[in-house]
Amino acid sequence: MNPVRPKDGRARRGADCGFTLLELCVVLVIIGIIAAMAAPQLIGLISFGELDSQGRWLANYGTAAVSEAALFKAPLRVRFDLDKQEYGAIRLIYPEPETDPDGKPKPKDQMSLLTKAKKEKKMSSSQVSDLLAGKKDMDPSLKGALPSEFDPNLADQQINDKFARFARQSLETRAKNVKHKEGILDEIGPLFEKKFKLKEDEPTEEEQGGVLARHRLPEGVKIVSIMRDGEVLNKGVVEVEVSAMGLSSMAAFHIVNSDNEYMTIYWDPLTGRGVARQGKLDL
Repeated sequence: MNPVRPKDGRARRGADCGFTLLELCVVLVIIGIIAAMAAPQLIGLISFGELDSQGRWLANYGTAAVSEAALFKAPLRVRFDLDKQEYGAIRLIYPEPETDPDGKPKPKDQMSLLTKAKKEKKMSSSQVSDLLAGKKDMDPSLKGALPSEFDPNLADQQINDKFARFARQSLETRAKNVKHKEGILDEIGPLFEKKFKLKEDEPTEEEQGGVLARHRLPEGVKIVSIMRDGEVLNKGVVEVEVSAMGLSSMAAFHIVNSDNEYMTIYWDPLTGRGVARQGKLDL
């Protein structure tokens, strides 16, 4: 017998078209079994992936902080709040003298102009470095990024002056923190009739944006320990000082996820870079 053809001339294939309801149910059951077997492994991979991501972020944050402080010759504090599990960079801005040593009004702060342009153009520290190095012709996006009032030679002079003041302020701060033990000079008494103290201008704090913006760790990942100046801290607010000359000593961190997997992050003062390592290594 010839098959019955529809008006358009195509033969009907009957049961060959699509799947039956029973077949679909069997496939869904198989998929469910496979998913149930693979779920624990997948959850573990996702959890470790988030830990790895946060560890590398923290390592790169340290590199960016050192680069930013060196570029602008301005000290930073990276402030970690272990209770809130967040951290952010604070720039210390010291008051600038209004006149030069001869009593003449000082020109505009060139680094302030550069910092403002950096924020408005949303440039990275490396892009600002390229601008100052004269590489704007190599990157079309950098053309016109420097303010018209910016003077590179004046900026170099102001940076050197600022660096010298910063070095002096750092020495004065360290001198004030020196603890003296009792000795023979204590019996003699003070060498001067009048007491004196080292004068240090108090800086204002400016929270940083861009790559150094405040960062909060996601649920399931936390910083449990911070090693700073040889001391290990695990609660409260911890500040890591980043000077224009870089880190004075190694800073290290332990971060852990909900599966008790660890990563160790080092901020190396010799290379000025952050490094992330798997596992709970020595701080």
